[in-house]
Amino acid sequence: MANVSNETAQALDDALNAIRDNSPYGGRPGASADPDSGRGYSFVRSICNDTVVKLSRGYYDTRTRPPECLALQFVRKYTEVPVPGVRRVVVAEGSHYTVMEKIEGTPLHKVWPTLTPSQRFGVALTLRDYLLQIRRASEKYERRSCPGPMGPEPLECSGLEFIIMDRNWGPFDSAKQLIDHFNKLCRLPLPDAKGARIEDNQLVDRYPLVLTHSDLSLRNIVVGKDGRLWIVDWEYAGFYPPWWEHIMVLNAAINDARTGGWMRGEAVCNAEESWWHWWSSIPFVTGSWHTERRLLRRYAMKPRRAKDGSWAPF
Repeated sequence: MANVSNETAQALDDALNAIRDNSPYGGRPGASADPDSGRGYSFVRSICNDTVVKLSRGYYDTRTRPPECLALQFVRKYTEVPVPGVRRVVVAEGSHYTVMEKIEGTPLHKVWPTLTPSQRFGVALTLRDYLLQIRRASEKYERRSCPGPMGPEPLECSGLEFIIMDRNWGPFDSAKQLIDHFNKLCRLPLPDAKGARIEDNQLVDRYPLVLTHSDLSLRNIVVGKDGRLWIVDWEYAGFYPPWWEHIMVLNAAINDARTGGWMRGEAVCNAEESWWHWWSSIPFVTGSWHTERRLLRRYAMKPRRAKDGSWAPF
């Protein structure tokens, strides 16, 4: 690996210190407030015009690379999906910091409302192709049968708690263990489904696991200055059933419709119409998983309206 300049090395040190010093968690490695991120805190700092450093929020064995880093390297090696390149991993005070390529461009959530219907279809078609590439490439991962983040051993699944509020997410040794856990939490099979096929009233382990981004919000898709669509923020990536991407994209879209979401911003023109157009595109992008969506909706995605008046189609 090429040596970095003294200026870049100093910028890296400053960025690591800034991330640690601005922790919202009482001294634990944390993040600095970032009003442009759309989230409460940002774990990313720019260290020069083409490079950023990001804290891995999980606590992983410092002898191995963090799962996000492994996912990025896997996607770059086996697909043509544009993702940031990993430049190095720094271990400091027991935490991983991934130094990666900075993607210049505009988040898709800022561009989407300005696109014509044909342009939106082009975006959806591109994203669909990206996911198909990743799913095909997943067979090249030697530990594909183990659900959760990439790594040399089973790890606790991350991101699933956004759908089902349960703290016990593994590690799981097999897809069957993960599916059984889903069924237990969602109280499946359905008690009133006598005579129905098994796969119609409970989740079934019948699909090979595939690499899943798990947070494919429009905020995490960047329209690059090079004209390509880049997918960033692979923090919650891991190997899950192929229907999981569909569920997580739906969940991200619902969050976008709530207070603080992109479509609620005053500067967004035709926000609601734009949002519905994205919502209707999701099954085309991820594939339609009607049965799994119906089963999870019963428990994990109950229809609700927030006190602030936010709406959602679930």
